[in-house]
Amino acid sequence: MDDLLKQLLEGQKEILKTLQQHGSVLQQHSEILQQYGTQLDTLQKGQVKLETRMENEVIEKIHALYDDRKAQNDRLDRLESKLDDIAIDTRYLVAKVAKLEKIAK
Repeated sequence: MDDLLKQLLEGQKEILKTLQQHGSVLQQHSEILQQYGTQLDTLQKGQVKLETRMENEVIEKIHALYDDRKAQNDRLDRLESKLDDIAIDTRYLVAKVAKLEKIAK
């Protein structure tokens, strides 16, 4: 009976020792998870800052591109108008020359 009790006591001691080891491992894992949580928070804050900066810069650049495109379109419209005026003047001069050549014959 004493041997049986000793075996049970030793078994319980081993179980206790194993539980203590597992508790220690769990504590280490908990600390590691806390570190990862802190790192994740830092990364998320950095990501938000980066996203905000990118949005601001992109919006600014889009506005600049839009303004430049508008200026280019205005310039092209003025050039087309001048070309139309030149075409009208050229047609008038061609007609005038043709008329004068007809009279000269």
